[in-house]
Amino acid sequence: MTPRSRRRAGASIPAAGLVVVAALAVCGGQPWPVAAQPENPVVWSFRAPENGGKVPAGGQTVIEVVATIEPGWHLYAITQPPGGPIATRISVPTGQLFAAAGPVTAPAPRREMDPNFEMETQF
Repeated sequence: MTPRSRRRAGASIPAAGLVVVAALAVCGGQPWPVAAQPENPVVWSFRAPENGGKVPAGGQTVIEVVATIEPGWHLYAITQPPGGPIATRISVPTGQLFAAAGPVTAPAPRREMDPNFEMETQF
């Protein structure tokens, strides 16, 4: 122990130290409980068309993008207006063997007032 690290009897504890000690005492000496978050609450998959995914060169087909979402989570809709949460975006990166032939479509979203954003959100 160096002379600076020794604490003499009756020495005061800094206020920040008291907060940590008080928090640990309230939690029974354990850090406050935190629920484990899934590493990735959304798993993406794709459904090929009924023709087995075979599309002639220059042809078009519909690919269904499926999001399997853990309970208690949701994605904001592709139609979510600006000014609140960020809308989900689905795109095809450049340089692929295929390209989007038109806009992405989705089922009608669920709409709900979100007090955190103070607006109606879509998911």
